Amino acid sequence: MGLKVLLETIVVSTPILLASLGGAFTQLSGALNIGLEGSILISAFFSFFGTYFSSNTLIGIITGIGAAVILNVIIILLSEKLRANLFIVGLASNLFASGITGFIAVLFFKSKGTIITSDFPKVDALLKFFVENTSVGFNFFDITALVCIPIVYMMVSKTNFGLRLRATGYNPGATYASGINVFKMRFFSYILCGIMTGLAGASLSLSLGAFVSEMSGGRGWIALVVVFLSKGKPFWTALVALLMSFTFELSNILQTTSYFPPKLLLSLPYLLTLFVVILFSKKRGQEG
Repeated sequence: MGLKVLLETIVVSTPILLASLGGAFTQLSGALNIGLEGSILISAFFSFFGTYFSSNTLIGIITGIGAAVILNVIIILLSEKLRANLFIVGLASNLFASGITGFIAVLFFKSKGTIITSDFPKVDALLKFFVENTSVGFNFFDITALVCIPIVYMMVSKTNFGLRLRATGYNPGATYASGINVFKMRFFSYILCGIMTGLAGASLSLSLGAFVSEMSGGRGWIALVVVFLSKGKPFWTALVALLMSFTFELSNILQTTSYFPPKLLLSLPYLLTLFVVILFSKKRGQEG
């Protein structure tokens, strides 16, 4: 039971982990991306869109990543060049993603809800683990998410780029005075965030082989909490993302083994996230 739950939790954590690692780049740059939810959603849709019209999952993944990167670039340009409030722009990007995906879904597929086709090419499992007479499969996205943990760690901790990125977030004024272009560092961090959230969104629609309205399902907000709690540190980000994702798996288990109302159990991950944020904020307040 324990090993099976762990493996399934890792699978469930994939979009949250990818988005959290992407958000970590922006956190370290001192310009935390509030638009993770919208980036995941817009990528989920355009990954499905690209795959549907090309019958090629690779093109779908590239399309989804491209859409997420464009959205992230718009966010940072509005904030850094036009001096718009980063928090407001991030929130607006989430609303924009919800609106544009719904509009295009109706325009091309005549549906605002679930879009599914019989011949849609899904992303199948590359690794299968047989536990307790059942199999748990890891597909391309699950493996990529795990591989990204040490890669992101090396990037932010062992490279000149990482040193400059952390310096930008710690003291942008001193960083600028030393000759480092603060805007370029933040701009590049948002591109990296777009790539990661693009993979996160693609993992949702291409693993399922369908697109569902509001498919991100709050995962971007949970990823934002993960980044906040882990302070942008990659290994802590991975651990917190895994713990948060466990609540999704716990919710699924309780739906089949308990008598609690299903709607209450579905809200469990978000209730726990809120609870953790309150505790963490209270602790920070006491330390201050």
